[in-house]
Amino acid sequence: FIAAIFTASTAVIFVLVIVSFATQRDDVLKNIYKIASERELYAPDVPVYGDGLFDLEYFEKNKEKLKKIYLKFADDLSRKTFAATLAFKLTGNISFLQECETTEDEENILLDNIIRNKNYIDIGAYNGDTVEKYTYLHGKDMKLYAFEPDNKNYKKMIERFKTKNILCKTFNAAAWDKNETLTFYSNSGRAGTASNTNRAVKTKEIQGVRVDDFIDDRIGFIKIDAEGADVNVLKGLSNTIINDAPCIKIAAYHRNDDYFTIPETVSDLNRNFKLYMRHLKYIPGWDTDFIFEFPVSSGKEITLISWFISFNKASFSALAVSYDFPIYTSIYSSMQGIFDFPHISHHLPESPSSRGLGHRPFTAVTPVQIWYESPRKKALAKASAFFN
Repeated sequence: FIAAIFTASTAVIFVLVIVSFATQRDDVLKNIYKIASERELYAPDVPVYGDGLFDLEYFEKNKEKLKKIYLKFADDLSRKTFAATLAFKLTGNISFLQECETTEDEENILLDNIIRNKNYIDIGAYNGDTVEKYTYLHGKDMKLYAFEPDNKNYKKMIERFKTKNILCKTFNAAAWDKNETLTFYSNSGRAGTASNTNRAVKTKEIQGVRVDDFIDDRIGFIKIDAEGADVNVLKGLSNTIINDAPCIKIAAYHRNDDYFTIPETVSDLNRNFKLYMRHLKYIPGWDTDFIFEFPVSSGKEITLISWFISFNKASFSALAVSYDFPIYTSIYSSMQGIFDFPHISHHLPESPSSRGLGHRPFTAVTPVQIWYESPRKKALAKASAFFN
C-alpha cells in the first residue's frame, strides 16, 4: 500500500508493506526481515478458522481468561512466548514473533524428556512427516496411531511408511468428539478440515471418529493439528487423557479462542498438568503450540481413590489423596503492562479442606503410605486411613 501526502511544493510518499501470505522458508523470511528493517511492515493476524479478529476489543473481553492461562505456564520461555504472540496478534508487528522464536532442537529436547519410547497418536498426520520425525527422535519402540482425513495426504502417508519401514495403525478419518458423518473441506494440503465454514473449496462427506474408540494400548504422547477442530478432538480423547495422562502437543493458532479454550478443555479432563508454549519460526504466528505434561502421579495410577477394607469383621474406609505440588510462577515483566496484575512469587493449590475433604468428623486417624511403580520413577502417594 502506498499513501502519498502532497503539499504545495513537495510530495511525501509513505510506504506501508503488508504481508498477506504465510511462510516458514528461511530465504523468504530473510527477505521479509530485511524489508521490515527498511520499511514499516505488518503481517495482520487473521484466524485460520472462525469469525472475527483478535483485536483490542476481543482482548479486553477475554483478558481475565488469558491471564488465568498465563499463570499456568511452567517456564519463562512459555510466558514470554504467550506474551509476545499476543502482542503480535494485537499489532501485526513481526518483531514480537522474532523475540520468542525457538528452534526445533530446543522443542525436541523438551519433548524427549517427556515422551521417549511412549506410544504415540498423531491427529492430522498429513503425509506422515511428523510420525517419521517423532519416531526417529524419541524412540522406535513407540506403538503408533495416525489419523488423516484427506485421501491424497493419506495415500502419501502410506507410501512414506512403506518406504521408511514404519509400522503404524492408520485411519483415513477425521478425529472428532463423536462417531458421525462430517462434511470435509479439502484444501489439498495440511489445511483439510471438518470445521471449515467460510471457504469456497471442494467438499465431501467423510467419517468423523472418536479416537478413544480406536486405541487399544496405553498412550504416552498425542500430537494434534486438527485445523480448527482441535477442541472437538480433545473431547474425543477424554478417556485417554483422563486415564493415561499423555503428553499433548497441540496447535494453538487456528482460532481466536484457542489460547484459552484449549487449556480449559484439557483442564476439565485432567487439571494436574505442566503447561508450556513454543513458537517455531513462521509468519504469521503459525507453528505456535501448547505442550501439556502430566506428572507421574496423574492419570489412573493415583487420582482420588476410595476403598473399603474388611478385617476381622471390622470395617475401615481409607481415602488416598494425590496432592498437587505448589505451582511456582514468576511473572514475566513485559506482561505487567498488558495484564496489569501484581507480581507474585508463587501460587499455592487449593487446600484439601476447600475440596470438601476436611469436613468429615474423625474419631481416629492413622497415616497410610502406598507405593506404586511407574516407568519413570517410583512415586509415593500419601493417604490417611480414617477409623470410625
